[in-house]
Amino acid sequence: MEALWGDPDAERRRLPVRVHEAAGTEEGRARRRIRTRRWSAPPVEKGAALSTTRYIKPPFMQRHVGNRMSVLFQPSRVLKLSVRGRRSGRWHTTPVAVLEHDGERYLVSYRGASDWARNLEASLTARLTQRGRTEEIDVADVPLPERAELLDVYRDRYGKMPTVGSTLDALPEPADHPMFRIIASRPAA
Repeated sequence: MEALWGDPDAERRRLPVRVHEAAGTEEGRARRRIRTRRWSAPPVEKGAALSTTRYIKPPFMQRHVGNRMSVLFQPSRVLKLSVRGRRSGRWHTTPVAVLEHDGERYLVSYRGASDWARNLEASLTARLTQRGRTEEIDVADVPLPERAELLDVYRDRYGKMPTVGSTLDALPEPADHPMFRIIASRPAA
């Protein structure tokens, strides 16, 4: 079999073989099988959980259009949350609805363990911006027993917003939703 650019030592030096030359041969099929096996995931035992965290990725239009427009159309309900990345240290901004309940404010990740929730869990500090006014906040994780009541209040208040109700139906377990209580707030410098 002749290798790329007619090099007879290609096999020994592991150079790529032209696809059209080796595609129909048994050797070419064997190479493809090895290549796919090399990159496939390790086998998982039947019934084993793949991950303990659950997350529902937002649809394309919500990520690229809705998230940018929501702050413009509902500025009293939707704020911009900026959190430092847990690995990169860069600021990441996403729109959130802050839940006010019994005189306290909460951040609820209704889609599950999203990136902003995981970043906030790592740093426990963030910035909230509403109508050009920015505040620095410190948060604490809400214990699991308190999450069920807060999730019900969140569903009542924000369940009619696009994709919120259906996502909460798909992830009904309170443990799937990271929640944070805002414990301190100060104007940003």
